[in-house]
Amino acid sequence: NTSSTIKQAIENWYAGTTLKDNALISQDQIFCNDRSGFSVGASYYYSAYERLNSNKKPILTCPEESDKFTSKGGSIGNKTLEYPVGLITADEVAMAGGVYSTNNTSYYLYTNQNYWVGSPSSFDSSGSTFFASEFYVYSSGFFDYYNVSYTFGARPVISLSSSAKLSGDGTYNNVYMVS
Repeated sequence: NTSSTIKQAIENWYAGTTLKDNALISQDQIFCNDRSGFSVGASYYYSAYERLNSNKKPILTCPEESDKFTSKGGSIGNKTLEYPVGLITADEVAMAGGVYSTNNTSYYLYTNQNYWVGSPSSFDSSGSTFFASEFYVYSSGFFDYYNVSYTFGARPVISLSSSAKLSGDGTYNNVYMVS
């Protein structure tokens, strides 16, 4: 019901780019914020915590319909986003080569910077203090979870529509070009 600080930040970034009115950006991209999970005492662990920390089995599906965040201009999902931009999920980071609590500087999501990803980890309501934790990619390439009160960067993601054409091979001297 209330937009997070990071959601507001990436939507403000998106609104200030040339992407805002670009027909090559998919309006139907689902940004999954999987809020399913389980309780242990005063703590709630989101499903990504169990999938990535305990089981090491990432998924690319979004288990709950209400967690399929899409833009208001789309035709699927919950249509609660102002723009078709979100954060990569911890599951996607794992599939790209990120390993929970293990340094890795040789996968393409490594940036030598700390940045949040769009997957909640846990919520602890013991005592008079509440702690919400979210997954993030650490500057040495591993991913973990941390209290959301800390300031890390964000790496917004978008998806191209099926009408987008790519040229180039993605190398430093021949970067992908979208037309």
